[in-house]
Amino acid sequence: MKNKKGTIIGNIFKVLYYIVISFVCLIVAFLIFNIVSSQINAKNEKYRPKLSIYTIVSPSMTPVINVYDVVFNVHPSSENDIKVGDIITYISKASNSEGMTIIHRVIEVSELPDGTKEYLTQGDNNSEPDPLYVTYDQVLGKELFIIPYVGRVQFLIANQKGWLILIMIPII
Repeated sequence: MKNKKGTIIGNIFKVLYYIVISFVCLIVAFLIFNIVSSQINAKNEKYRPKLSIYTIVSPSMTPVINVYDVVFNVHPSSENDIKVGDIITYISKASNSEGMTIIHRVIEVSELPDGTKEYLTQGDNNSEPDPLYVTYDQVLGKELFIIPYVGRVQFLIANQKGWLILIMIPII
């Protein structure tokens, strides 16, 4: 009886182990794909992937999004898909962060006389809104979901010692 119980528990742990390993491999594959496609399209300013991921390197969205969390984004199909409260990723045009990728929450949506919309954003951990409104053409994506701490894997992939570790783990 005890031996049968041990076998069942062992099998459950085996299944959980394979699920976790599969999930990690899937995330690593997507991280690699995202890095490669970003490098290929780096000079194309109009490139907007339908699905993208970003690793957080700033505490501006704490406690909702922390440093090393990974944010999965989907590109909104129109400017009407972005609402107050959404977390968006965009390319900044502000003088102190021009060209940087920013992930902040939309706190206001305004409509211009020509009918286009612009968004005022702010980091949840920032005391003031961002200095400039964001337009739809700056938006890279809208937050789909967040995976905590997975960004550490991306930083591991980015250096040579990390590659060695990632190769050795499956071998072991």
